[in-house]
Amino acid sequence: MNQVKRFFPIPLLLVLIGCSAYAVYQMAFESFQLRWLGVFLATTPMAAFFGYLGVANVARTHPILFVQIGGAVTGTVLTLVDFNLTTFAMAAIPGLIGTMLYNFWYTPLDRSNTQVEKGKLMPEHTFTDINGRQISTTDTGNKRLWIFIRGNWCPLCVAQVDEISAQYKQLADLGTDVFFISSQSQKHSQDLAKRFDAPLGFLVDTDNAGAIALGLDHSSGVPFGLPGYDADTAFPTVIITDENGKVIYLDQTDDYRIRPEPSQFISALSAA
Repeated sequence: MNQVKRFFPIPLLLVLIGCSAYAVYQMAFESFQLRWLGVFLATTPMAAFFGYLGVANVARTHPILFVQIGGAVTGTVLTLVDFNLTTFAMAAIPGLIGTMLYNFWYTPLDRSNTQVEKGKLMPEHTFTDINGRQISTTDTGNKRLWIFIRGNWCPLCVAQVDEISAQYKQLADLGTDVFFISSQSQKHSQDLAKRFDAPLGFLVDTDNAGAIALGLDHSSGVPFGLPGYDADTAFPTVIITDENGKVIYLDQTDDYRIRPEPSQFISALSAA
């Protein structure tokens, strides 16, 4: 199933853009008809959503994409009013079906084997930071905020790094070290680190071994068509450990578009 999901998002985006652009062409240069307006309404909101994620620097979205779903339904209905089999297929298949699949099938995450439990010690694993230093999950001393991200290719993950970077001073005042963990290459992690003016830790999870050991691995979680990235990644996960390595906060989102707010980390650390 993960392999099927891996081949879903980029082809969907390309088809959405193609159908939307063709509908605009038809309305602008051929003849304005309801069916072409329907194709436009069915496909454009979802295509625009992908674009929005790429430029808006948002770390989370609403669980239900009401605008995209509403546009897809409305557009498909319009193609039925002015029925034409070709335009109906262009609206209903990529627009309506694609939008529903993305919202209710693609973005939900199937977690089943996590080894991390709140109230227990963090399972042992050693990561390497972007400078070659070894960081163990069992090291004691400071509180630690561990955040598993999917990689530079995920705009939600990059936005999450950005918002936590903005909160770094407050986190440091609470005696907290911050680590972002991903299975992407050291070069990609170094590039990500250069974007932020805060002493954050970026750890390389070679061969996704840490995510596997902790039960946080997302097999075939990287969309097909992204050069320079392996197929496997980690589920977006936030873990906070106290000075002794005990897990005091754990967020294992069941949808990669839904991430906890930094204020939740601050509250958990303050309480500790």
